Amino acid sequence: MSTRFYPAVQRGDVDVITAGIERIEPRGIVTDDGVLHELDVIVYATGFDAHAYMRPMTITGEDGRTLDEAWADGPRAYRTVALPGFPNLFTLMGPHSPIGNHSLIAVAETQSGYIVDWIKRMRDDRLSSVVPTDEATDAYYDQLKAAFPGTIWVTGCQSWYLDDAGLPELWPWTPARHRKMLTGVQRSDFRTSAQHLHRDRA
Repeated sequence: MSTRFYPAVQRGDVDVITAGIERIEPRGIVTDDGVLHELDVIVYATGFDAHAYMRPMTITGEDGRTLDEAWADGPRAYRTVALPGFPNLFTLMGPHSPIGNHSLIAVAETQSGYIVDWIKRMRDDRLSSVVPTDEATDAYYDQLKAAFPGTIWVTGCQSWYLDDAGLPELWPWTPARHRKMLTGVQRSDFRTSAQHLHRDRA
């Protein structure tokens, strides 16, 4: 963060408004407390949709279900990288990746290493597909939800990191926990399919 940010908002001619924006009118912005803030210029920069992963692509998984349908109640991924219902689909910086509080490069390296481990396992064990089970993903999300109370992410702030249920789109644990969670493959947490080998006939 710039070292000029805090001095800028502490100036006498600056007002920090924490109320939400209700609407924009010709004279300025009306906040949700009913106050009109008259303005000459509006720089509209309110962030982006942190929950719209891989949009506007259409990704279709098992039983013809699209990713939009699977994520109608919010994005979910097994340990940030694998998507239940979508065989062989792994992601970098997926749902709840520790990108808001840890090094983006370190996170990408950890996740890439895990994906490579799965590719090697698929090659060595002659697997055609791997997909995390719903049960394993649910168990991971139960741990995730239980870890957020007591963190800074759920102290009542208004943030685009929060989904409709108030769950932050972030990682509640340490970087070491992320690395440990993505060390080696957990085959019991996945459904796998073996390759069907076709031999040439003489």
